[in-house]
Amino acid sequence: MLLTVGFAMLRFSGQGIMTLASRTTLARWFVRRCGLMSALSGAVVSFGFASAPLGLQLWIRAAEWREAWQGMALVMGVGMGLIGLVFYRHDPQECGLHPDGDQAPAIPATGTTPDSRSNQFSSGAGTQGLVMLEYTRSQAMRTADFWLVTLGIASHPMVGTGLTFHIVNLGAEAGLSETQAMAIFLPIALISTPATPAMGVALDRYPLRFVVVAMMVFEVLMYSGMAFLATPAARRVGITGWSLATGCFAPLRAAAFPIVFG
Repeated sequence: MLLTVGFAMLRFSGQGIMTLASRTTLARWFVRRCGLMSALSGAVVSFGFASAPLGLQLWIRAAEWREAWQGMALVMGVGMGLIGLVFYRHDPQECGLHPDGDQAPAIPATGTTPDSRSNQFSSGAGTQGLVMLEYTRSQAMRTADFWLVTLGIASHPMVGTGLTFHIVNLGAEAGLSETQAMAIFLPIALISTPATPAMGVALDRYPLRFVVVAMMVFEVLMYSGMAFLATPAARRVGITGWSLATGCFAPLRAAAFPIVFG
């Protein structure tokens, strides 16, 4: 019971708040370059997510899971806490700056409302020349675009997290050793890291829906390949799809909502 409560608090109060604060801060600091900067940030995140299972597995083998967990708590609680305390700034105005390093903030178009204007999901190009739309939460939730973007982006972490947590058992069913199963994450990290900046550039140049649909296509490859881990060719297809879907997901989760809803 204690482990369950601790994991729930870690997942929803720790990791959830940290990632939400990071993505929100990035969106406050960048508007025109939101896609690119989200991609650069996402490349690091993608590499971390893809390589973490293998690294943590080695840590657990060397120090047992209790000591490894305590060590992670120390790194995150003290290390990241001090970094945030010293370096974190809520928005560029705290430093006397404007988003994107501009001389003056962008002025939204007048005489229009979010409900009367097309947005970056349904039409238009990327964030280049973007005129910011400013939706309230209730306005955003009444649009179909909100649910399309939300469900589309959520599909990847929902399934990907399950695969990550159970990859050893799934590999065992396919006849793979623990080492072989964990080795899947190495090529995922190597492919998704350069793919993430490329998808971020695409967000700045093309309509958001193109990147969302691309992620859906890559997820089909991911699910199909990972269902047949025992077959080397299918495993390669699954790894490729997983890598490219992660490359789309990383910038989308940070930039999609600011691009569409302001």
